[in-house]
Amino acid sequence: MTDKLVKHLYTRFDVDDSVVAATSIVNLSSWPDTLHDARGFRDEHVRTLVRHFTNILNAVSVDVESITPEW
Repeated sequence: MTDKLVKHLYTRFDVDDSVVAATSIVNLSSWPDTLHDARGFRDEHVRTLVRHFTNILNAVSVDVESITPEW
């Protein structure tokens, strides 16, 4: 049943494994403990999510070019 649900979610929301993996960025328990360790942390995840959601972000007037540097 779970496999079917996941399959339908992938189809419905047009996502691939890289986008699903990138959402792990919201798991705060995986974040580094220090600012020093945070340099470069999950940068590729942010870029993946920005690429995937660019049209939506642009539609609501988000400055997409500022997301990665601000991260």
